[in-house]
Amino acid sequence: MKRAWWVVAYSVASMMVLASVSGCTVKSTKLFEGSPESVQAEWQPGDELYIQSPNGEIVVDAGSGDKVDAEVKPFVLLAHDATEEEARDELEKLKLTVGYDTLKSGGTRILIDLDRTGQHKSSLGGDLDVTIPSPFDGALRVDQTNGPTKVRDPGDASYVEVKSENGSCSVNAGSARNIDVSCDNGSLSGSVRQVPDDFSNAKFETGNGDIDLKFPGSGVYNVTAYSQGGGIVDVGNATSSGCSVNESSDSSKTISCGNATSEDPTYEVVAKGSLTHEIKLQF
Repeated sequence: MKRAWWVVAYSVASMMVLASVSGCTVKSTKLFEGSPESVQAEWQPGDELYIQSPNGEIVVDAGSGDKVDAEVKPFVLLAHDATEEEARDELEKLKLTVGYDTLKSGGTRILIDLDRTGQHKSSLGGDLDVTIPSPFDGALRVDQTNGPTKVRDPGDASYVEVKSENGSCSVNAGSARNIDVSCDNGSLSGSVRQVPDDFSNAKFETGNGDIDLKFPGSGVYNVTAYSQGGGIVDVGNATSSGCSVNESSDSSKTISCGNATSEDPTYEVVAKGSLTHEIKLQF
């Protein structure tokens, strides 16, 4: 289907001044934006959702509809003297598609894929907004290469997985029984709404960044927090909320709420890397 494009170009202020580095002149750049494009997918209870993007912000939220809706706002950063035709040609290389895979369990995996085709600029990308039905109860998986990731509401997702190579992450994990969040290069903030009865496992991890998480004010569970580079683990209001704190060191602590034992659900929080990164927890 042929797409109708409009192109808006504006200068990036911080890059508009020509710079001279070691006698070389660096061209200023200009950001071009294309017209939004959207796709829609049918959803049934138990279906999974996989979202992939190479460059640009990803936002996932729950809505009142019964379908999965995705909209992308394309952009590309080009030299300041690039023409609208050159920008349009580049923006045409960004494709938003929806696909379906059959799961071994008999359900369906919905694939929302933002991809770049042919020879393209590394700055080509798009800000992707995905809205899921509020009753969504399958696995929610987000694969981000470059850009911020925000999971504002995962519905009733049973599994929340976020893999980010570069960019900050903000993840509401809801009441998922399985959580696997890895923000490799960027800060991580997020929350757990409720500890489910069928809890399996949960991990929040950064490779290079601080962590700020909020856990339920009630429930029986543990949180183990470790900052590998020696950063402080701040347990916030844990004690006043009735949780106990076991400190191996300033950078390694276990918080137990509701008289939890080692047999109860445990949320693992890890700030990896040799640099000092802080972990802040609230209950």
